Amino acid sequence: MIEWRDRRERRVPHALQLELAEAALARQPGSPQLLARIGMLQERLRRPRKARAALEASLAADPDGFEPWAELAKVRARLGDVAAAITACRTGLDRSPRANLARIWGNLLTIQNQPEAAIAAYRRALDLPGFDLGAMERLFALRVERPADRWLADWQDLPPAYRDTAIGRAWRAAALSAAGQRDAALAVINPHAQPLRIPFEPPAEFGGIESFNRLLAAEIVADPPASPHSAEFHLNTTPRAAGKPAWNALLAFFRAELERAAEDPARFGLEGERSPTAATLDSISTVLLADASNRQHVHQAGYLTAIYHVAVPDSVRAGEGRAGALELGGCDQILPGFEPCWDRVWLKPRAGWLTLIPSHMFHDVIPTGTREPRISAAADLTPVRG
Repeated sequence: MIEWRDRRERRVPHALQLELAEAALARQPGSPQLLARIGMLQERLRRPRKARAALEASLAADPDGFEPWAELAKVRARLGDVAAAITACRTGLDRSPRANLARIWGNLLTIQNQPEAAIAAYRRALDLPGFDLGAMERLFALRVERPADRWLADWQDLPPAYRDTAIGRAWRAAALSAAGQRDAALAVINPHAQPLRIPFEPPAEFGGIESFNRLLAAEIVADPPASPHSAEFHLNTTPRAAGKPAWNALLAFFRAELERAAEDPARFGLEGERSPTAATLDSISTVLLADASNRQHVHQAGYLTAIYHVAVPDSVRAGEGRAGALELGGCDQILPGFEPCWDRVWLKPRAGWLTLIPSHMFHDVIPTGTREPRISAAADLTPVRG
């Protein structure tokens, strides 16, 4: 039985937090703490020039007490000043070493075509305070810069907490495949055997699956992300639809099926892994049109992932090709040139059906090629750590 520890508090939007911080700064002009806070919020709102101005003003006001080195490095890099970004990384790592700062330094070294130095920076991040799965993901992506016969040893050298993640399991599967241990690799990632598809029967008050999906689609479309990837790709990682009836019913379905699936770890490539006793349910919604896709990925912190298709374009539902399909197993975007021992599988989306996969399964969506939206929702069973 899993103890669910969902975060039920509503997040205060960054724009509102910024408004409050700027009002406070008007009462306390020049406050380095408020300037730092404003700079961090401007960075999250993707306003690098305003972020840089506030962060550098905070640094000038209190050089010894300045802490948001990571945000300063990011905005400097976004504005094209890579040398200044590297200086922020080095200074911050000397004064207050944190995992996210080492990751940003690794990103800058990657841009400068210094893969071995980048690998060292990402690996350093894993030993610093701050659990940073972004650093782990980048380190994994740079396996292609290492001899394939070293991948398994590199995985074994990772801190245990990082090995016990979706990225850690994906890394292990790739390493086993690269080492020629086919059966062991397929025990971790097997796109043919592991996916489980389940139809949803919504509560009677929704009047059937078609009316439920129409309501759920309306709730998702009415809740766009604050910063969409593009006009054709809306990925909402903090859906405010959580207070709506259809979304709440779907979350209850997610929770029940994920908990049931966790009782059969071998089916999902999780045999021998630590079973979660406490978890959060972390949900997203996705709207894709035309040529948009998610790109290949795993769900970094998850254990099991549930994907529910809300609306499927007519051309995808009736078509014979792979347009709009859920692709499982492909990892060439992440590990260019690597051919794993497992096959790719393409699952045609079915509105009203749930697909369960291990969170470490590489997956993507093939573009639909149509302006009719492909709408889905997903949730991770995310173990509570430490």
